[in-house]
Amino acid sequence: EGAIDVVLSAEESSQPYTFSAEGTPESLVISLEWTNLDAGGSWPADLAISITGPDGGCVAIGGYNASPAGCTSLGNYGLWPADWQVTTSGNYTATVDLTGNGLSGNGNWSVSLFNGYGTSADVQYNASWSIAGLCGDGGGGIEGCTDSTACNYVPAAVIDDGSCLQLDQCGVCGGDDSSCGGCTDSLACNYDPAAILDDGSCLTDGLDFVLTLNLDNYPGETTWTLTDSTGSTVASGGPYSGAGTTAIESFCAPEACYTLTVFDSFGDGMCCAYGDGSYELTIDGVSFASGGDFGDSEATTFCVGAGFGCTDSTACNYDPAAETDNGACDFSCYGCTDPESCNYNADATLDDGSCTGPGESITISVTTDIYPGETTWTLTDDSGATIATGGPYSTAGITEEQTVCVAEGCYTFSIADSFGDGIFEPGGYVLTVNDTLVASGGDFGDVETVAFCTDNLNFGCTDPTACNYDPGAGIDNGTCDFSCVGCTLPAACNYNPDATIDDGSCLFDDSCGVCGGDDSTCSDCTDPAACNYNPDATIDDGSCLFNDSCGVCGGDNSTCSDCTDPAACNYNPDATIDDGSCTYPPADNLDCNGNCLNDSDDDGICDEDEEAPSSFVQLGYDVVGQNTVNGMTTYRVWAEFADPTEQLVAVYGFDSLPMTINTTTAFYQNALGGPLAASINPALVPVDPDLAYDSWLTIGGEDNTADVSSIGLDFVDFEGNGGAIVVNDVNGGSVFIYPDLEPAAFPDADGHVLISQLTTDGEVSLTVNLQTRTADGINPQVLQQSLTFQEVYECFGDFNNDGLIGIADILLLLGDFGCPAECNYDMNGDGGVTTSDMLVMLSIFGTSCE
Repeated sequence: EGAIDVVLSAEESSQPYTFSAEGTPESLVISLEWTNLDAGGSWPADLAISITGPDGGCVAIGGYNASPAGCTSLGNYGLWPADWQVTTSGNYTATVDLTGNGLSGNGNWSVSLFNGYGTSADVQYNASWSIAGLCGDGGGGIEGCTDSTACNYVPAAVIDDGSCLQLDQCGVCGGDDSSCGGCTDSLACNYDPAAILDDGSCLTDGLDFVLTLNLDNYPGETTWTLTDSTGSTVASGGPYSGAGTTAIESFCAPEACYTLTVFDSFGDGMCCAYGDGSYELTIDGVSFASGGDFGDSEATTFCVGAGFGCTDSTACNYDPAAETDNGACDFSCYGCTDPESCNYNADATLDDGSCTGPGESITISVTTDIYPGETTWTLTDDSGATIATGGPYSTAGITEEQTVCVAEGCYTFSIADSFGDGIFEPGGYVLTVNDTLVASGGDFGDVETVAFCTDNLNFGCTDPTACNYDPGAGIDNGTCDFSCVGCTLPAACNYNPDATIDDGSCLFDDSCGVCGGDDSTCSDCTDPAACNYNPDATIDDGSCLFNDSCGVCGGDNSTCSDCTDPAACNYNPDATIDDGSCTYPPADNLDCNGNCLNDSDDDGICDEDEEAPSSFVQLGYDVVGQNTVNGMTTYRVWAEFADPTEQLVAVYGFDSLPMTINTTTAFYQNALGGPLAASINPALVPVDPDLAYDSWLTIGGEDNTADVSSIGLDFVDFEGNGGAIVVNDVNGGSVFIYPDLEPAAFPDADGHVLISQLTTDGEVSLTVNLQTRTADGINPQVLQQSLTFQEVYECFGDFNNDGLIGIADILLLLGDFGCPAECNYDMNGDGGVTTSDMLVMLSIFGTSCE
C-alpha cells in the first residue's frame, strides 16, 4: 500500500514512494482524488503510474501522449475506466491487472506518479493504492502523518515521518497566513474584500489601477512593468500561464506621471498571429493605455490626478480644467453624423466632414491571418470597371475595414490568396451592403467571388436549370438542387422515377447486360478450337488465334523455323521447320567463313590447292555499248582459261589477299536490279530498258537463271551509291557457285567466264582472287589478278548523248546562242556561241554516232 499527494504539470513526475517487499505484482487497486486546477483539457486518465522493481526494471500504466522515460508501457489511458476520460475534478477508482508485467524480486520497490498529457496545465493527484502479489514492509509500513488532528493526516500511515501540518488562519494546510492577507479597509483604493488578515498595505489616498490582460497562445512570453517619472518600478507582472485566459492585475498608486510597458519575449506581441491577445489599463474606470499588436514591447506614458487631463480642445474628452495633458485624449467620437449619408456613423458625436452623401453602402472587412501579404480583393461593377481594391496587407491578425458608397446596381466582389490556401482562422472576410450580410468566409483556395445586386439582397437559388430555382433571389446561397434532373425514359437501365426533367443521360443494356456498355465485357474468342478460346464470351470479336506449327498461340512459325540441314553452316538443332535459309561453305576445302580447312603454311592457299595448276590465261573485258546510260560505257569483265573443262567456282578476297572493284566516278545501279546477275529479271527489261546496263557480279550467268551466291560481301555502298566493292577483312567474302551446278561457270568458245558487268563513265580498276575446279577435282587458286581500263565515248555535236545529231542538239545550241566566252556548246573553239557555230552544226546535222 502507499499514497502520494502532488501537483504536476505536463510530463512532470512525483518523487518516488519507496518500500521493501518481495513477490510479483499481480494487480493494482487505486483511489484517486483528482483536481483540475487550471480548468484545462486534462483528464484523470492522463495519469501514468510507474512501478520499479529491485532490479531496476520499470513498467508504466496509463498516460495520454507521454510516458515515464525508461519504463515499458503496459498501455495508455485506455487502461483506466471510461469515466476517467473527463475534465471534471472528483474522486476516481480503478483496478488494473498486472499479470505478465515482467517484474519480480525481493528488495526495494518504488511507485511514482506522472502527468502523461504533453500540454497539460497544473493538476493535483492525491492517490492511494495497494498492489497485490507483493509482501513485506510495503504491505503495512506506510510512512506519513499519523496525527489525526493534522490537516495532512494519512489514515493508512503506520510510521510517522514528522510531516504533520496544521491549518493557518487562511485555512491553508501548513500555510503562513499570506494567502488571505490584504487590505481590509473598505475605504482604501486597494481594498480586498476577500482578505481576512490586514497586511498593512491599505492606500487611502491612491488611485485604483486595473490592468486587464487577454492572454494569447503563449502567455509565458508576456510581462509588464509600471514605472514612475524617476524610473522606479511601481508594479509589475508576468510571465503568465493559461493560454487564451484573462489575467486581471489591480493595484493602487498616487497621482503622478507613469509609463506602462508591456513586453513579449518572442517579439511578436500579444496579437494576432498566435491568438487574439490584448491589454487595457484603466484608472478609476478611465482607459489610459491599450493595445496588443506590437513587437518586443509597447510603452505608454500618461499622467493622472489633479491638474491632469486631456488639453486638446478637439478631443472627445477635452477637459478645460486640465493644466497638464495626461496623454489620454480620445477622438473616437468623430465620424459622419448625417443619417442620410451612406457612411453615417451612429456612434459619432462630432462630424469630421467624411460624409459622402446618399448611396448604397458596401463595407468590406478583412481580418488578416499570419500571411497578410497573400490577401487582396477587388470590387467591380457590371461593366467590369474597378470600384475599390484592398491588400496586400502588411500586418498579421488585424482587421481592416473599408466602406464604399456606390449607386444602385450589380457588383462583383472577388477576394484572392496568392498562395492558394485562403485565409486561416481566425482570419476571414465579411461583405455587407447597407448593413445586410451578403457574404463571409476565408476557407477558399486561390479566389472566391460573390456577385450581387444592391436592389435585391434576397438569398436563394439563382440557377434557372435547378429544381428549386427562385426567380426572386438576387444572391445565390449555394442551395440549388438538381435531383429532379435525370433519365425519364422507363425503358432505360438508368431510369430515374423521381426525375421530372430529362438531361439526355439515358443508357441501355448492351448485349452483355451492362448498363451503357459497349459489349466488351462479354466479347472475346468463341471458337473452342482456338488457343485463346474464352468459354465465358458470348460475342465473337474476331480475336481468335490458333497454334502455329511451333505450338505458339497466334504464332507465325518463326519460333521454330530456321535451317534444319546439319551439314549447313547455320544449322539450328532446335528448328523443326526449314525456312530455306541454310548456307554452306563456298568450297569443299573451305569452312563457312571461307577459310581453308587445311593450310599448313598459313599462306591463305589451301593445301589441296597449293600445287594445283590452272589453265588461267588473263582477265579481260568487252564493251557492251557506249552511251548506254547518260553517256556511260557498259563493260563485261571475264576471266580467260585455256582448259574448257576447268570451271570457275569463286571470286573472293580477304585481309591478306584483298579484292577490290572500283571506278573513278560511280557505277550505274538500276532500281530494278541487284548486286548479282541472279537479281536481273529479263522480263522487266521492256519495263525499264536501262535495266540491261545494271552493274553486277557473277560467275558465268547473266540473269536470274544463274545459280550464283555470295557470302561476306558488303554491297551497301555498291548498290546504294555506285561505290566500290572492297573485301579486305579477316573474315573475307566471295561470289561463288556450287561446283558442276552452273553450266556458265565453264569457259565458252573463246575460253571466257563472265565475272561482272559494270556501267560507268570513269576508269575501272579491279583486283580479284579466283578459285577454279579442274576435271579431276583439284581446286587451283589464281591470286591477285588486276585489270584497269576505260573506253571514252565521244561524238562531236551529240550534246544530249542520244547517238544522233538532231533537232534536240540544235535547240541546246540555240539556248546558248550569244554566250560570249567559256560557253557549254562552243563548236568552233573560239569560246563563244555565234552564227559560225550554227553553220558547223548544220553541216553535220543528221549524222549518226553509232
